[in-house]
Amino acid sequence: CLSLQHLFFLLLSGSAFCKQFRADINMAGVKGWVNFDSSQKTASVNLTGACNQVNLSLNEFPVMYGHFIYPCLQTNIGSSIYRFSVNQLSMSVSVPDLFENRSSLDDLSLLVEACNSRKACATVKQNKIVKTWQAKFYSSVAGDLYIRQNEAESAAQILSDLVSLHSGAAVTSVSMFIAQANFSGCAILLSQPDPSTLSLLGRLRVGSPLQPIKSRLEIANLTTVRFALINYG
Repeated sequence: CLSLQHLFFLLLSGSAFCKQFRADINMAGVKGWVNFDSSQKTASVNLTGACNQVNLSLNEFPVMYGHFIYPCLQTNIGSSIYRFSVNQLSMSVSVPDLFENRSSLDDLSLLVEACNSRKACATVKQNKIVKTWQAKFYSSVAGDLYIRQNEAESAAQILSDLVSLHSGAAVTSVSMFIAQANFSGCAILLSQPDPSTLSLLGRLRVGSPLQPIKSRLEIANLTTVRFALINYG
C-alpha cells in the first residue's frame, strides 16, 4: 500500500467535440508528427528522414525516454495493436477500424519503421494537461505503478511494471485496489481495513527480475485517488 505522488505534465490543447491524438517523432534521424482524428477516422503523417514507404504501428505502452538504451524494443513498448503503412512522407490515410473498439489512444506508443532497419517511436497523447499519480512497491511484489488521467476527463489509464520477488511460487498477477478513505498513511489503512472504502480496478500482470512484464488497465471512470493497494494472496 502506498500513498500516491501527484505529478503534473503540460501538454498542448485539443478539441472538445472530437478527440485528436498526436505523436511527435524525433529519433534515429526521423522527425515529424502523426495525428489521429477520432471523428474523421484518419491518420495524418508528416515525417522527414525516412523512406517513402513507411510502416507504422500503435503499441501497448508509452515510450519511457531515458530509461532504456533501445526504447523502441517490444519489451519496452509492448506488442502491436494496430498497423498501417504510407507510401508518402506527408499524407493522410483512412483508419476506420482503429476506433471501432477503442475510444482513446492515450499513452500508447507509435512505432515508425524507417528504411535501413531504423526505428523511431513516441508516446501518443491528446493536447491536454495530464495528471499522473505514481506509486512504488517494495514488498515481495515490487515495482512502479502509474495512474494517468487527462484533466476534465473521467477515464484513466493504469500502467504498471511489477516483478515478483517471492521466495516461493512466483506471483504472476495481482488485484489492484484504490482507497479513497481519509487515512494519514498506509499502516493505519491496513490495520483498519474497510471494504467499503476500496474499489477494485482489475488485475495486473507481474513479471520476474529476469523477465519483466508490463501491464495496462483502462478505467472508464476514476475520481479522487489517495492510496493504491495490490493483493497477491
